[in-house]
Amino acid sequence: MEVRRLNSTTVKWDSSALINDYLTQAPQNPTLYSMMYDPRLTLEDLISCLSCGILGWTEQPALGSNTYTIDETISTSDTLGKISPVSNHTQCGDLTTKIYALKGGYTTYRYHLSSSGTSYGNVCDVNGTYTESCVTQVLIRYGSFMVSSMTSIPGMEKTQILIDVAAIVGAVAYVAWFLTIFQQPEAAG
Repeated sequence: MEVRRLNSTTVKWDSSALINDYLTQAPQNPTLYSMMYDPRLTLEDLISCLSCGILGWTEQPALGSNTYTIDETISTSDTLGKISPVSNHTQCGDLTTKIYALKGGYTTYRYHLSSSGTSYGNVCDVNGTYTESCVTQVLIRYGSFMVSSMTSIPGMEKTQILIDVAAIVGAVAYVAWFLTIFQQPEAAG
């Protein structure tokens, strides 16, 4: 079973604004920026996630058709605070601890985007001679309902690792000694 949602809107744009932004004479079509994020994040969390490098924008053509296919939903829970932020700022560390400690884990999405932009962007360019609206659509579909979950768990302390290694070495030495008691000394001549 496939679940999908189609969003469609009309677009009018001004190419003169793009020329000033890109400092180029090459024809530019408008773009959309979007992101998929855990819906439990607040607007402040989203802004902080962007500045800390936890989330990023996806760019796609604003004219034509864009399809997001969600391949996997990933839920990561880190109640121990073992996941470290990309940035060294204290604010980013606190935010990382907060979002990965959400009940049920922090949800991220693995997806791919396919776009079929149009070369007829001048039709809806208000700077040009045309004033028609162009239709753009974004289709979001779940290609899979697979959810991967990751949870941090307490590991072993360094001292416990050393004790375990010493126990193994001691056991091997004991077995080696035990086997030597069955060796008969050779009779002298």
